[in-house]
Amino acid sequence: MTTSRLMAVLASGALAACAGADITGEPTSCTTTRAQLAEGSVFLFEPSTSRAAMHTYLSVDDFATETVLDVPLAGGVVLVDLDDQGGLVLDELRINHDPAPLLPQIDLRRATAADDLGDAWMSAMVVTSADPIPLADTYWSDDDVGVAAARPTAVDASWRVYAAHRRTEIDRTTVLDVGAKVQSDGDRLRLVITGQSAVGHPMVWSWGHVTVYSTLDYTLDGYAARY
Repeated sequence: MTTSRLMAVLASGALAACAGADITGEPTSCTTTRAQLAEGSVFLFEPSTSRAAMHTYLSVDDFATETVLDVPLAGGVVLVDLDDQGGLVLDELRINHDPAPLLPQIDLRRATAADDLGDAWMSAMVVTSADPIPLADTYWSDDDVGVAAARPTAVDASWRVYAAHRRTEIDRTTVLDVGAKVQSDGDRLRLVITGQSAVGHPMVWSWGHVTVYSTLDYTLDGYAARY
């Protein structure tokens, strides 16, 4: 499924188009989560309730340390629909991040690490899924809550690292264990996606003298868009 599918849903208002008419001609509307998702729903992630972190292992010569870099969300979007078996499918996933300082909590007495990381920033970080993510293990409860077990899926991550006189572009592919929960929250559908880097799939990159092994950890919380 390509970006044209997402644009078609947005343009046609299909995420709200589960309305029909009964035998009297009066309009009816879908009331179940599954019925609404069958038409395709676009969800927008809320930065205020979503969380993202980049766990890092840094190596400088014979010195190494671990830390967690905050990579704040600027927002994101995903198209959700169902496969023929009623399983959740996440499509056109895109996660945008705000700029963040790269400096970790390290021993700044190590001049090489301080010189390389002290004034560096990460920017334009984007994580996307090149292919749809089918969650075939979706379980639907009696109250119409859909919960899908995590499954590994490849995602593409890109960002820039820059300082006063240097800049580099970084593109990496990593594997996330992805799970999801979708339910009705009042008159809107709410979606929570979790994603953690699968064991053995860190992103390896470098900045100056520093080699970085990174994993990602997400909790994405959002609601179906209204049009």
